[in-house]
Amino acid sequence: MADLEQTRSEFILGIQIIEAAGDPECSITLSDDNGFVEAARRDDGSFDLIRHDGTRRHEAAEPVDAEALTAILLAVLKGETRWRKRVAWLPASVPSKSSAASGQPP
Repeated sequence: MADLEQTRSEFILGIQIIEAAGDPECSITLSDDNGFVEAARRDDGSFDLIRHDGTRRHEAAEPVDAEALTAILLAVLKGETRWRKRVAWLPASVPSKSSAASGQPP
């Protein structure tokens, strides 16, 4: 349990550093064999979430705060899946391959 508490403290510190930096390009990504979870900082200090479940990308309908993000990241590390139900998800928009290849917007 000490390792989990240390990990939690490290996440909190990492999120605080991202918040203090004020750089909207900062993000945190956790990945495993089944996909990934990514959190990107917004100008207002909240975080946009994207997850990939191995077949599809999903975007959180609403941004989350640092406390919720910490809980989500810890749940992911513990291999839990219930955290997915705590967030409303929308299918992520992905440009078609033909438009991406042509350089044109979808």
